[in-house]
Amino acid sequence: MVLDSLYAGSVALPVPAWIVRGLHLVTLTTHVAVMNILLGSVLLYAAGLYLSDGKAVNTPRLPVWMAFTINTGVAPLLFCQALLADFIFTSSILIAGWWLGAVFVLMAAYYLSYLAISPQAPLETRRLAAIATALFLLFVSFIFVCNIDLMENPLRWSRYFDSPHGWILFTGGAETLFRWLHVVLAALFHALLLGRILGKAGTLDGRLGLWLGVGLLLSLMATGWGHHALLPETVRRWSGSGVITLMLLFLSAGGLGLIYLSGRLKCAAAWACGNLTLMICFREKVRQSLIMVVTTTLPPDYGSLVMFAAALGLGGGALIYMLSLLRKGGEA
Repeated sequence: MVLDSLYAGSVALPVPAWIVRGLHLVTLTTHVAVMNILLGSVLLYAAGLYLSDGKAVNTPRLPVWMAFTINTGVAPLLFCQALLADFIFTSSILIAGWWLGAVFVLMAAYYLSYLAISPQAPLETRRLAAIATALFLLFVSFIFVCNIDLMENPLRWSRYFDSPHGWILFTGGAETLFRWLHVVLAALFHALLLGRILGKAGTLDGRLGLWLGVGLLLSLMATGWGHHALLPETVRRWSGSGVITLMLLFLSAGGLGLIYLSGRLKCAAAWACGNLTLMICFREKVRQSLIMVVTTTLPPDYGSLVMFAAALGLGGGALIYMLSLLRKGGEA
């Protein structure tokens, strides 16, 4: 299988590539932050229902967070396609059965989320619905991680000859599992932190939640290091240069842990947002070292960028307005 032509190719963009890459990082950070709250909330909620009688468990607005997650995920996916067209299109085709099936799994999870939080439903029904929703979202997150992992490793595309019908899924090894586990642990920590800030973490509002958060942070550091250690040596060396390095991420995570232990939860939330941004920028460095795409531009035409900026402004304003209504209603 000849792959050299992909590295010699280019993607035509109507604006300078740094603008598209910057917008991709901003929208991706927003999406990952909301996705973490959704995935972590449903996992904590399902566990709370299963381990208790359900009376002391605060009910999150799962359908609301799911709607926000899906909508904020559109822009970064489109920017990823603009920057890495040959790669993301190929990997998505190779796992087409799972990739397209993720839409139907998300739809099932969305409808089940209403049943999971319904006060009229029996406790056992809510438990089953919450567990099913959590499992569905975990599976979708695994599909996304596998797709991005396959996109970043073109040498694995030869698996097509073993499965030419679009049902390739897990092509990596321990590094892919470490990466997915890192995503799940981050979701749990961010959801726990938000729940404690809002006073809606139930039994996790006290010392149990404090030490659970510290444990999640330590596990995050371990899985992050494990994933990075399994990367090719050339990738680790290149990603270790520059301002944003793995050591900076570890120091930032350590600082977050100390602030969290001190009980300054709002400060910890702001630090966590910064740490998430650093992590996504570092991951972008790793991706660029794995697939060095030469990106070119067409003659500048900022019309599409202006339209996007206008849509982003209107959509952002609507999002802020909806969040204000949600806050006034006392629900989260």
